[in-house]
Amino acid sequence: MTKSQFLIEIESLLENAKTAILATVDRDGSPRMRWMTPAILKDRAGAIYAVTSLDFDKRRQLEANASVQWMFQNKGLDRIAYADGKANLIENASMRAEVLEEIGSKLGVFWKLNSDAGSLVVVETIIERGRSFLPMTGESRIVDFN
Repeated sequence: MTKSQFLIEIESLLENAKTAILATVDRDGSPRMRWMTPAILKDRAGAIYAVTSLDFDKRRQLEANASVQWMFQNKGLDRIAYADGKANLIENASMRAEVLEEIGSKLGVFWKLNSDAGSLVVVETIIERGRSFLPMTGESRIVDFN
């Protein structure tokens, strides 16, 4: 599997399910997972983008430990992809606008939890390793992004 094939797989899964699970590590070293609305931006290959609030625990967890894992799956749960990487928090206005253009219409829950648009920050995950998994056959394909 190539990097491009893996990114196309993630885009296909997102088109189907619209969401993915982001795992971070809290200050006690315990894993924390939550549903997110990520996107792959066309001109920024090799990264996954989402948004969070400066007020959310996730931001503090990422500042302390940038290692993350994303899990993408289709609604039928017969195609799964994992992306491991390092997350960067980006407060740049043009980057926020670019990411919101891609996922803004899908952030209903986010805006219920965070009504302050000024606290929005972009979570950029630089993918280091990807794995595509087909649970029904056990087939697994790995791609190294480094």
